[in-house]
Amino acid sequence: MGITKKYWSSLDELQNTAAAQEALTSEFKRDQSVQDFLNDENLNESNTGRRDFLKFMGFGLAAATLAACETPVVKSIPYVVKPEEITPGVANYYASTYYDGNDYGNLLVKTREGRPIHIKGNKDHGIAGGGLNSRMNASVLGLYDGARLKGPKKAGADIDWNTLDTDMKAALASANGIRIVSNTIISPSTQRAINEFSAKYAGKVKHVQYDTVSYSGLAKANGGSVPNYDFSKAKTIVSIAADFLGTWLMPAAFTAQYAQTRKPEGEWMSKHYQFESNMSITGSNSDVRTAIKPSQQGAVAAALYAAVTGGSSAGVEGADSAIASAAASLKSNAGASLVVAGSNDPNVQMIVAAINAALNNIGSTVDTKNSLNLFQGSDEAMAALVDEMNAGSVDVLIVYGVNPSYSWMNAEKFNSGLQKVKTSVSFNLFADETASRCAYMAPDHHYLESWNDYSPMKGRTDLAQPTINALYNSRYAQESFLRWSDNASAYYDYMRATQNGAYSAAMIKSDAAWNTAVHNGTFATPVAVAAIALITDAAAPAATPVAAEAPGAAAPAMNIADALAAVSSAKAGDWEVTLYQKVTMGAGNHANNAMLQETPDPITKVTWDNYVTMAPADMKEMGL
Repeated sequence: MGITKKYWSSLDELQNTAAAQEALTSEFKRDQSVQDFLNDENLNESNTGRRDFLKFMGFGLAAATLAACETPVVKSIPYVVKPEEITPGVANYYASTYYDGNDYGNLLVKTREGRPIHIKGNKDHGIAGGGLNSRMNASVLGLYDGARLKGPKKAGADIDWNTLDTDMKAALASANGIRIVSNTIISPSTQRAINEFSAKYAGKVKHVQYDTVSYSGLAKANGGSVPNYDFSKAKTIVSIAADFLGTWLMPAAFTAQYAQTRKPEGEWMSKHYQFESNMSITGSNSDVRTAIKPSQQGAVAAALYAAVTGGSSAGVEGADSAIASAAASLKSNAGASLVVAGSNDPNVQMIVAAINAALNNIGSTVDTKNSLNLFQGSDEAMAALVDEMNAGSVDVLIVYGVNPSYSWMNAEKFNSGLQKVKTSVSFNLFADETASRCAYMAPDHHYLESWNDYSPMKGRTDLAQPTINALYNSRYAQESFLRWSDNASAYYDYMRATQNGAYSAAMIKSDAAWNTAVHNGTFATPVAVAAIALITDAAAPAATPVAAEAPGAAAPAMNIADALAAVSSAKAGDWEVTLYQKVTMGAGNHANNAMLQETPDPITKVTWDNYVTMAPADMKEMGL
């Protein structure tokens, strides 16, 4: 039986109050002239006025209040000394960088009178050539979200930062097991602060990084790091369930690259083959799209490998013709082709890496020399941490930029372990599923209120700068690490010293290289940052050597025979399910952003809801 949903236009209607009943029976109170209806003078019970007019015309209460506020007028006071860069009514733009552990982008932030109001891409200096995705574009709303934590809390009650620091130092001093769980840290200065904290409590600290959407299988198959890809150099593109234009890895950058060679009037136009289960935005743009079951992803990769290398395979039902065509196109464009896969199975990714190596793509469309620093989390390390928590061996847990109670594959087990941790603290901006379960909440600044440095890939350093003063009593997470390490440095000075070891307060305005980098959002000449050793959990697998960078180099060390055997034994079913990220909502950590919820999905056009997509014939047969 189908489920019928009912929607209400107001709380009064939901609760069926007397006001709601009256509204149903009396849409218009009485006949009256337009002049009387709009009259604002001598307002009384027999007169309507602007506010009711707007309400009747469909304006919400908030809109009506803003449009027809009857509170006393307060005259604003102009600047006593107007900032040189601000002209009332004229927008300013500031280069910055967005990173939330899932998405990365170089931005220009539009401000009016010192308030950020719009985000667009940094076309001149961004790695995506000005491209953004929906989360980055809508992120300005998160700054003004009233649900943000207004300051530090203990057991849900407001406290001051001094109290929190005193409590945390006492807990850390007596702890034996201290754990930090964060998203992938790509900021050199942040990692330096974590290292200083770890040195303060030497032998007790382990830093576990995990990604809400895991790419650990991709990293394992490529020498321990995630390769960078260049779709603009690929004359043939084959994607096995990788929605690289929508959600996979770095879609904003890949979309800009992909668009360069999808023009019929160009010297050549790329040929794109897509094998996938659900219709994605990438699949909808492909030249040849083939529907496969989720269990067939490994089989497609194996068949493609056999066709490219001259081997044999069992074939894939319903996809053999497309695989043969894709393999022929790949071989005719060896060295200028690209195969990617969205699977997190390291065996599938090993086969894909071997295909690219066999086609001489490594060093051209697959860049391992300038590999990505993104998505370096370890699923094994996170699972080991959860086991430690449940064993009662974690005394202090610091949660930074992740929400395991929402996103970890076994959230119930994580929550059970969290109850056994003696002292827990969250740096998250909101009292989310994890932060609300922690003993302390120490909210970080919003990224539009923050300085930071980022190294998204080898050889590149980008900068984020604040575009507004902190709206609430939040504090840099990095400063929390420093305070608990007995370091009173401001994070801005700490970051400047990371980028320039000779930095002093006297150089705050005179460092030309720094000023140019802040203006551009990135260092024109990549800054040589000393290698920073991550303090990781012992359970994390050791990385194998990274593949050579020269075109035609061999694939990373792997046992391709074992990988082929593993995918051949994948179990299939009459019905299979594919879970995927929405192009708008991504990993879901911005579900409180109304702009994202209101943006229609580019394929289904649905907003605000979860749903199952199925063939109408199947639904009819099953009585759905």
